[in-house]
Amino acid sequence: MLTKLRQNGLVLTTVHNYCLFDIPRLMYMRYQAIDLPLFFARRVQNARSVLV
Repeated sequence: MLTKLRQNGLVLTTVHNYCLFDIPRLMYMRYQAIDLPLFFARRVQNARSVLV
């Protein structure tokens, strides 16, 4: 997903988790772009297509 985010012009700002001993391990990614909301949503949708 990280590669797809970058290919779509999105910038990864952080990768983190909230719990030390969670199972399964959950990691959160925060990303951003300076763009119109509709264009941003389309970029995110395209990047998330990897997960389906």
